[in-house]
Amino acid sequence: MRASPADNLPHLLAAARQRTLDGVLARNQRFLEQELAKLDEWATDRKLALRRDLKSFDHDIKELDRAVRNAGSMPEQLAVRRKRSQLELKRDEAEMAFRAAAREVDARTQDLIDNVQATLAQRASTEPLFTIRWRLV
Repeated sequence: MRASPADNLPHLLAAARQRTLDGVLARNQRFLEQELAKLDEWATDRKLALRRDLKSFDHDIKELDRAVRNAGSMPEQLAVRRKRSQLELKRDEAEMAFRAAAREVDARTQDLIDNVQATLAQRASTEPLFTIRWRLV
């Protein structure tokens, strides 16, 4: 006895459903990879810019240290030391900005992972919307 096409229909529906779910999972995977790559590039650029600022401040502070040693009079030394102190404050602020940027990158990465995980947690269900009956005459 040969199976009727109607007997094979549940298997066909299950296979089609699985293909759809696999496609959604593959799209989510590509999305996650693309977004993480963008985030990594942004983070790298941001960190490089902040590190460059820190190096610039360090260089300027060293120059002021030399200027203090080479300053002739006490008022001149005090003026240079004041400049150095102000520059150190700016450097400290830049370092805090660097650390804040690192925390921001970590937070954005975690948010992205949470969003993708929430998408993966969604459940698919099937519900018959209508039934067709026919007969051959």
